[in-house]
Amino acid sequence: PRALLPPAAIRRPLLCWNRRRTPAKIAEKKEKWDVWQRLLWLAAMGAAGTVCRYSLDALVVKWCGTKFPWGILVVNGLGCFLFGLIVPLAGERLTISSETRLILLTGFMGAFTTYSTFTFQTAELMQGSQWNLAVGNVSAQLVLGLVCMFGGLALGSRL
Repeated sequence: PRALLPPAAIRRPLLCWNRRRTPAKIAEKKEKWDVWQRLLWLAAMGAAGTVCRYSLDALVVKWCGTKFPWGILVVNGLGCFLFGLIVPLAGERLTISSETRLILLTGFMGAFTTYSTFTFQTAELMQGSQWNLAVGNVSAQLVLGLVCMFGGLALGSRL
């Protein structure tokens, strides 16, 4: 049996290395990995949400023109509906972990919907003295967002 063991000079660093891998340190490394993994998923879903927002906005602008910000209105309305749909499904119907819910709602939906673009487009309408369109945009965003959110919640609760 003694012949199977490496010489003491080699064995000693191995023993020291094994002593450093305590269960607490292993758990700490796993926790750090979990945080990085969650961040990578958030970033990936955020990128997917951004690409979907850009694509849908461009498609709607192509169909409806640029006089009124229809693209972002459609994006935000759809985003509110999907958000409302996911919440009850994640909480009541499906077994979705809190991390998956975070990744879907914060990562994808957070990047898909856009408050900053909505306010920028409204400010542009105001700077161009298109007050009726600016007020219409604000009203439409709020009303459509709430209607779509409640519609998604209702549908999600019934599925």
